[in-house]
Amino acid sequence: MNLSEKRSRRFRPARVAAVVAVAAVLSITAMAAAFGGGMLDWFGREWDSWTGQSLGESQVETIQRLTQPVGESTTDGDITVTVDSITMGTDNLWALLKVSGMEFSNREEYGFADVSVEITPDPADLSADAGVVSYGTQLMGVDENGNLNLVLEYFATLPTDAQLSAGGCTLELTLTGLTEGEYGSAEPETAAEGTWRFSIPLTVESRSPVVAIEKAEVPSWSPATDEYSSEPVTLTDIQISDTGIRFRAAGEFISDVSAVLKDGTEVRNSGGGGGVEEDGTYTFSYTWVVPVNVEDIAALRFGETEIPVE
Repeated sequence: MNLSEKRSRRFRPARVAAVVAVAAVLSITAMAAAFGGGMLDWFGREWDSWTGQSLGESQVETIQRLTQPVGESTTDGDITVTVDSITMGTDNLWALLKVSGMEFSNREEYGFADVSVEITPDPADLSADAGVVSYGTQLMGVDENGNLNLVLEYFATLPTDAQLSAGGCTLELTLTGLTEGEYGSAEPETAAEGTWRFSIPLTVESRSPVVAIEKAEVPSWSPATDEYSSEPVTLTDIQISDTGIRFRAAGEFISDVSAVLKDGTEVRNSGGGGGVEEDGTYTFSYTWVVPVNVEDIAALRFGETEIPVE
């Protein structure tokens, strides 16, 4: 069984996020000149929206190191979809999709009627309860060449010794039906029928560097009350990477985790997931909103508690 068959959910960007993306795409030419285009455009805009800052030199180098050029295209009817590049993390990936073959407008919202993602073979042997996968596309906008740009985001909860970038894995991607509609429309219309399939080996040169912390105590948090408890939760097997964090916990845990860089910038998480293993231990993984150089992380922040990273 593939990991993506165990538990999966698809998402569409919220209307506010989509509007911000379209506003940002008006300056796509300037962004491309500043960051070299491609995935750096996407991450540069995401970083600016979260921090009000431009990507630093260390971040640019990290993103380039994690990014695999692809350039693989599939055509159905008049529409060609190209997987331009893939940025690979420990538990997640971002793939830049370029669509051509019709006239696109930054006033419209585009997507696919169905998106199917599998990573084969399984990057880890997880139980149905512990394995969590989410994926979907977000609209980036229309570039200066008239191509529609979207970013596919994929996330999986993996045990601490597994990585998508370990080698030997393949991204199996199927996109069905290009859609078009007004922003926030509940029922976008079909712009083009078709099915676009890809089978892309994930060939990042090396495993992502990881900083390990054996154990830490942080305040527990109840989703039911949205409050912290005086009772601490012990985390073990903490693994910090360029793209996120994963750990084990002996009880119900919080999602309010972020990284604090050496310059004081807080890097929030964009989401994650977890589950209970057979021994009752919770396994969690969270993705940073934008990749950062793990060597630039000075601390982890759980609520108001900071854990130094050395």
